[in-house]
Amino acid sequence: MSKRWRGIKYKKPVTYILIAFAVTLIWAACHETASGAETILRVAPETMFVGGDKYNGSAVSVVERFAGKYDVGLGLYTELQCRDPMDCPRGVGTTNIGLQAKRVFQVNWFELGFGAAYWKNQGPAWDSNLTFALHVGIHTPDSWWTWLPDQVLWEHASTGGSSDKNGGLDYISIGWVLTRK
Repeated sequence: MSKRWRGIKYKKPVTYILIAFAVTLIWAACHETASGAETILRVAPETMFVGGDKYNGSAVSVVERFAGKYDVGLGLYTELQCRDPMDCPRGVGTTNIGLQAKRVFQVNWFELGFGAAYWKNQGPAWDSNLTFALHVGIHTPDSWWTWLPDQVLWEHASTGGSSDKNGGLDYISIGWVLTRK
């Protein structure tokens, strides 16, 4: 079910999701709160999704948050391996390094990020080195124990349909704030 608008091919469900994300982004921009500089360690354990297919793969990234609004991070990603070889039309991916830059909007415990990423290798999720980078997440209360994660994020990277091969990479990451100023 794809259509064309001004020469751009799009699928209706993807379009609705992007519109909902844009509306949420505008809402967050109007209600955000800012905090000091932070260094965040994020870990994505074992399960990732490429175009809805389950893959074995992990990630670890170090993110520097400036003025509570801007994230710049470097991530290391393990090889993406299909969990079910019979249901894996996209193949496997090599280890990868990604550099991300995002604008972050925080409203109390809610967080929304939008930006771009540059990847060393192309893989089963896309056929481009430059992608969009999105995340939606929550912050845990300060009253929790210190060893519990400070944030839980759903992260997504894709070309937004601008390339032929665009399954997108989705995963859940947990993060710990290492410094607070």
